Amino acid sequence: MLTTVDKSPCEIPMLIAAVEDALLSDRLQRLGVGIGDEIKRLEEDAMISPVRVRGPKGEVLLAAGMASKII
Repeated sequence: MLTTVDKSPCEIPMLIAAVEDALLSDRLQRLGVGIGDEIKRLEEDAMISPVRVRGPKGEVLLAAGMASKII
């Protein structure tokens, strides 16, 4: 099943299959997040636009726009 990070279930390990934008892919690489990495969306108390994920190099906070482009 493919879904964007902003619509993915919390606390479920996921593999990044694709990033829709080359510039975004470069920015994610600088954060230590890339295609093939396993991430987990962390549960938040309130629904807010940014998405916090745990990747191979620790936790990263993704802006809503970035999260919606990661499949």
